[in-house]
Amino acid sequence: MKFTLNYDLIIRLFLASSVISLAVSYSKIYLFHIMLIIITFTYLVKIINQGGIIQVSKLPTRLHYIFYVMFVWYFISILWSWNVFFSFQYLVYILFGISIILAVIYYSCNVVKQDELYQLLSKVFVVEVFLSLLEVFTNFRLPLSPYSPYAVYFGHTMGFDDNLNMDLIDYLMTRPTGFNWNPNNLASVMSTILPYFLFHSNRYIKYIGSISVLTVIIATASRGNFFAVLVILFLYIFSFNKRRAVVGGMLLLFLLPMFGIVENLLQDTDNKTIQRVLTVATSVQYYVTSDDGGGDSIGVRQQLIKNGINGLIDTYGLGVGAGASQQVQIQADNTHGTTSMHNFWIEILVEGGVPFFITFMLWYLYMICRLYRIGVSARGKLRYYGYASSLSMTAFLLAAISTSSVIYELPMWLMFGFAIATINNYTREKCNLRNLSI
Repeated sequence: MKFTLNYDLIIRLFLASSVISLAVSYSKIYLFHIMLIIITFTYLVKIINQGGIIQVSKLPTRLHYIFYVMFVWYFISILWSWNVFFSFQYLVYILFGISIILAVIYYSCNVVKQDELYQLLSKVFVVEVFLSLLEVFTNFRLPLSPYSPYAVYFGHTMGFDDNLNMDLIDYLMTRPTGFNWNPNNLASVMSTILPYFLFHSNRYIKYIGSISVLTVIIATASRGNFFAVLVILFLYIFSFNKRRAVVGGMLLLFLLPMFGIVENLLQDTDNKTIQRVLTVATSVQYYVTSDDGGGDSIGVRQQLIKNGINGLIDTYGLGVGAGASQQVQIQADNTHGTTSMHNFWIEILVEGGVPFFITFMLWYLYMICRLYRIGVSARGKLRYYGYASSLSMTAFLLAAISTSSVIYELPMWLMFGFAIATINNYTREKCNLRNLSI
């Protein structure tokens, strides 16, 4: 007896659940986990229907192999890990991420299928942007928000102490969290989807979407992501279109004298979000040059990095093991209870060691360049996906510094999968054109 299942629908629902993340969850069980179980069962049924034969279509590139390497290397690192429990936990997160990447790249077997997936995921992200804007401008709160009184009914704890003064609570209640629980995580997701609005061919979607995403990012008061946005806009204006670069340059020269006036006016405001955003430049300078290891957020981040680098040195560059950077911070006991690295790239360096860090970063930079070249040379949807994915991955370089850890930020794995799928489909089209010309 054979079971008939709609594989495409199940994959689409699985990937949509990775965007929704913990917005539909109870305690540590997400809708994503349930969909992962369903999709695993689906493929077991498929294998049974095929008489026990596993059929896997050949992909045009091996760019996803980097994540196999990551899993194997991190699994081996258990042998010298500073905390085996953290390592196994981290490996589970990587497996979740790999499942998302494989679902994206195998589903997107051509541009039409990739576009189907894009249409679905973009709608889910638009819903998140809309709900985030409601959190900014109204009293609306998603039930699974750290600032929602209903979070406790879903196995979660409130994100602040009721004993805080009312002004601070009022400020926190204006910070959106979307599907991502933490404002910084939401901001990093918004930073990575912003390029897809900027490069959109529909002017209404382009401008309304971009302004909406920028509003959400500013409202999160995430200085790192606000800096990432400035870089995104700069690259978008000056690197992707020569005509736009000329217009943007002239506009910048015209507006430059106004910046000082606007800054002086804004510095007098009592709005904590605006005050925090205005400290971007000084925060970056302080983050790079200061060495006082203070108790503020930047000082703690500096100390986290110092502890991590010391742990890396102690292992002679081999790394402290998957997820074990938390143990480094616990042993150091000088980061005011913070144990997450708060910098994904340093996290990879400290845990994976120098050899894997160099390998991964070379892969990452290659992806950005390859996607940009696709944007330059391709036409239609692939041109759009190439440009947007290239700028999205560039934005994530900075966005990943703001969050405590992105290893369990499911949209990150979607970003990787979609970028690889874009390169795969471009490679397929080139091969088809080459075969037709023979």
